[in-house]
Amino acid sequence: MLGQLPWFELTFFALVFVVFIFIDSTILVTLEMDFFHRNTLRWRQMRLVIYSYFLVFGAAAGIVTYLGVAIRGPESLFAGLAIALYGYSVITLIVSALRTPDRTLRRHILLLGVVILISAVTTFTFNDTSIPAVDILDDVLAVLANSVIYLAVMALSPVGRVEKDAGEAVTRPTTASRQSP
Repeated sequence: MLGQLPWFELTFFALVFVVFIFIDSTILVTLEMDFFHRNTLRWRQMRLVIYSYFLVFGAAAGIVTYLGVAIRGPESLFAGLAIALYGYSVITLIVSALRTPDRTLRRHILLLGVVILISAVTTFTFNDTSIPAVDILDDVLAVLANSVIYLAVMALSPVGRVEKDAGEAVTRPTTASRQSP
C-alpha cells in the first residue's frame, strides 16, 4: 500500500539498531578495560562500517516499504548482510569479553552475548514458519534466553556473597563498650 508507514518494520529496525548500539558501547568498554587496549577484531574501524550500513539499509528499507514496492532479491541480500554484520558484532562482543580482566564483568558480558545470540537466531530464522516443532523450539529458546538474561543480571549483584566492610566493623561500637560502669 502506497503512503502507509511501515510501523512493524520501523519498530523492528529500531530494536535491532538499539541492540547494536548496546553491543557497540559494551565492546568499547571492554576494549578500554583490556590492559593492552587491543582493537579486538578491528572493531573501531568496523563499527563505522556497520553504523553506515544500518543507516543506509534502514533508510532504503523504509522508503521501499513506504512506496509499497516488493523487492525480494535485493531485500534478502541486504538482510543476509545485516545478519552477517550482527553476527560479527556478537562474536566481537564475546571475544572482547574474554580479554577483560574483571571476572564479574566478563561473566555478565558473556551471558549477554549468549542472550543476544539466542534472540538473533530466534528472530531471524524462526520468524516465518508454521511448523509446530519449530514453534516449540522457538518457545524453548525464548524461555532459555529469559533464564540466561536473569543469570546475566544476577552476575552483577552477587547476593549470596555480600561481605561486610572491614572498616565498618571496626568503627561500630560493640554492646560491651556501650555499657559504662
